[in-house]
Amino acid sequence: MHSSPVSGSSAVVAHSLWERGVAGSNPVSPILVRHGNTILMGSHIELNDTLQITNEQGFPAELTLEQHVKQPFTADDFRGRVFSFTKPDLRIYHPAPNRVFLAQNIGGKWIYWGHVQIIKQSINAEQQTTLGEFIITKIYSPEYQRDMTANETDEGKNFFEPV
Repeated sequence: MHSSPVSGSSAVVAHSLWERGVAGSNPVSPILVRHGNTILMGSHIELNDTLQITNEQGFPAELTLEQHVKQPFTADDFRGRVFSFTKPDLRIYHPAPNRVFLAQNIGGKWIYWGHVQIIKQSINAEQQTTLGEFIITKIYSPEYQRDMTANETDEGKNFFEPV
């Protein structure tokens, strides 16, 4: 973060930093934090290695747990398909060819499904959202899915835990 004296308007300071190309500065909506007589400026962008989405945010509708347990899906079932997502807040996901974990959020409970590659992503600063597209590259077996979910979710967020 860049620090600057408190004197003057914070918007003027933000615009001045932005004009000089200071990384993390934004004249539209800078994050300003007072620390004594100093204003710390920067942007909040979350870095993610997990695409955790609800059905409404773009989780593939045909990827259901009931079907997966009966007849497990594989990445081949989704070859050539591109899925879109929209998330609140500003985020950056690891771009392809790096893997990103795919987790479904159902009522605040998570299910880890496998790996995806983020092939397109953009940030809408005005709406404070992140949009993107992904392809599915790996689907876990139902057994591994339960283990991965148990090991990677925070307490109380494991879909498979009894209530």
